[in-house]
Amino acid sequence: MPYPELTGRKPGTGSQVMRKVVHAARKIQYSRQGDGTTNSSLATKGLKAFCDLTDACLLLMRQAMTELGLSARAYDKVRRVARTIADLEGEAEIKEHHLAEGIQYRLLDRKF
Repeated sequence: MPYPELTGRKPGTGSQVMRKVVHAARKIQYSRQGDGTTNSSLATKGLKAFCDLTDACLLLMRQAMTELGLSARAYDKVRRVARTIADLEGEAEIKEHHLAEGIQYRLLDRKF
């Protein structure tokens, strides 16, 4: 989160609101996957079925893998995270900004 947002006077999302958003995202995952599986535990078959990437997303992912040296394992992890971010926003499709955010989180894993 950028420093000005952390130090600003604008209130952030409250715990109650965030709880509702997370519950709604989980509900989406359970109904889409059909067996109570969350995005974090999707196997390869589930990734192919539920984490399909648009051409623009594939281009972004290729660039990230090439320039940042992401592995095939990281590719799958980023897709899972991007799918979850899309679910939190109530989006049916993974969009470029979901994928970009997922890539950023993966890079944070490397630093810490």
